[in-house]
Amino acid sequence: MSTELTLELINPTGEIANYVQAIWFAQSHKRGETWLPSDGATGFIFPLRGLVSFNDNQLTAPFYLQPIAIQSSKVNYSEQACFFGIRFKPAGLAFLKTLQHPIANPNNILPLLNTLQTSANLTALLRLLEPILNMPIPRQNSILHTQILLEHIVSMTPLEQAYAQTPIGKRQLERQVKTHCGITPKHLARIYRVRLAKQKLRETPDINIAQLALDCGYADQSHLIREFKTIFQITPTKYTKRLKAADTTLPAAR
Repeated sequence: MSTELTLELINPTGEIANYVQAIWFAQSHKRGETWLPSDGATGFIFPLRGLVSFNDNQLTAPFYLQPIAIQSSKVNYSEQACFFGIRFKPAGLAFLKTLQHPIANPNNILPLLNTLQTSANLTALLRLLEPILNMPIPRQNSILHTQILLEHIVSMTPLEQAYAQTPIGKRQLERQVKTHCGITPKHLARIYRVRLAKQKLRETPDINIAQLALDCGYADQSHLIREFKTIFQITPTKYTKRLKAADTTLPAAR
């Protein structure tokens, strides 16, 4: 938790967890900004109070549909802003629309907003969403097979191996991922490989960048730096400096 923003987040369980990666609730204490990392997915943001902007575009009520995140996105907020969101997994929103699940339509969430105005926290939000989150979800084999491939990619299975472990043909899978996810499997694999590099930097900020590139399967250091800058809009070196600067502000780090 930063001194500027309180962010509460929960990863849902049950069938909906195959499509939704997080339900989150944010309240700001003073004006500030945060960055949402690229994950090849999309989501809804519902502003309740204050001013919130996404990549310098001010959000207006009742909701904002985030574009597919192929780059990190900047969120700015005013003092005492309050906003919440639903973050889907890659292709999760498209799958749920195909299945006509109510959470895929933000208009089904809007009746909750008046209640949240008077009781604004994650617990209240989850209580209101519970009937929708627990609805049974029908199985469709075409979606299931594409989900298998996406899960392999997210878990960093090499792409050709991921294709081989999915029980339909490569070309069909590529078409389905492009249709439902908005990007190709190869593009999604790029995003998750550089996310791995970012995670390793968080765990070991002093790691040599050349060694990091080798550990994450890049051809060389330059390749990693280009990918990192393209997807996260910051170089690995600047990101490491930001991590270390933030660490010195936390009492627990001393």
